Amino acid sequence: EEREDLLDRHLQAAWSELDLGDQDLLLRRFAQNETYDEIGAPLELSREGVRLRVRIALVKLRDEVRRQARFANEEFNRRQRQQKA
Repeated sequence: EEREDLLDRHLQAAWSELDLGDQDLLLRRFAQNETYDEIGAPLELSREGVRLRVRIALVKLRDEVRRQARFANEEFNRRQRQQKA
């Protein structure tokens, strides 16, 4: 398995660690390009409330991506050592 494949698998794992509410917020904000107001209206949240929740979700995702990247790097290095042995 190449480094890119390992990284992809671990990035998917990082995403799956977010709860569905956080995933939904991030998808709506960044994939669907919705405004904070558009996201907040059905949730009865203010613009600032949504902005805060998006920021918190991004921090969670960032931390999980970092954790998963360490796992991917360790796994890749271990496989490299095994191939050399």
